[in-house]
Amino acid sequence: MYLCGFLFSSHFSFYLFNFDNRLIEFDYFGKSEPYLEIVKGTYADKKAAIEHKEYFWCHSLEEMISPLLEEGLTML
Repeated sequence: MYLCGFLFSSHFSFYLFNFDNRLIEFDYFGKSEPYLEIVKGTYADKKAAIEHKEYFWCHSLEEMISPLLEEGLTML
């Protein structure tokens, strides 16, 4: 049986920046609690009259891949 999926990863330095003010505000190594951002609009319509919370965590590629490999996932 094959499972096909995608995993998005980018370099950690990408997530150091607050994109609103272009300042470095986040920890390179992440933290145990999620980051919280209040976001206006949506990914499809940045000007939409919607405001919502978004949470995110920073994880290394090793943190994401190792548990899958340990359970027998084969990467092609």
